[in-house]
Amino acid sequence: MAATQEVEGKKFIKTAQVNMEVKDVYQTTIGIEKQLKEMGGFITKSELHSNIISEENFPINDNEAKLVREFGQVNDMEVRIPTIKLGEFLDFVNKSNLFLHTRNISAEDVSSNIMMAKLEEKRMQKTEKNIEKIKNNSEKVSLADGNLQEQNIQKLETFN
Repeated sequence: MAATQEVEGKKFIKTAQVNMEVKDVYQTTIGIEKQLKEMGGFITKSELHSNIISEENFPINDNEAKLVREFGQVNDMEVRIPTIKLGEFLDFVNKSNLFLHTRNISAEDVSSNIMMAKLEEKRMQKTEKNIEKIKNNSEKVSLADGNLQEQNIQKLETFN
């Protein structure tokens, strides 16, 4: 429910953190990567590493020994997926786990940020039209340049 809940007129950025144990870390990683691709998501970070838990040599004869190594693998992943697919993705991930340590889901309401970005875009366009009405001189060039710079910053904010 927390991953799929929607509120009319609101936009959310949802974040989920899952810490779990799986049977095969590498195969689970490959499965997650394929599922992300199918759902329109992507990986921003994947750090797979192995930790040696213990090592022991067992002599077989005078010239040979057998090394027995116990190790564990960990993969820390950070992924991006469309908000509407989060619940479905978490269901997929849940099928891979043997033991779930933690699962945290949070939602940040970004509705006002989106509205403000749109209002700022309109303001910049109006300012641009007002600058065009001013007679050509060095002040107009400076104003136009400043407005263009603000428009670029606003486009980036709207994109974010």
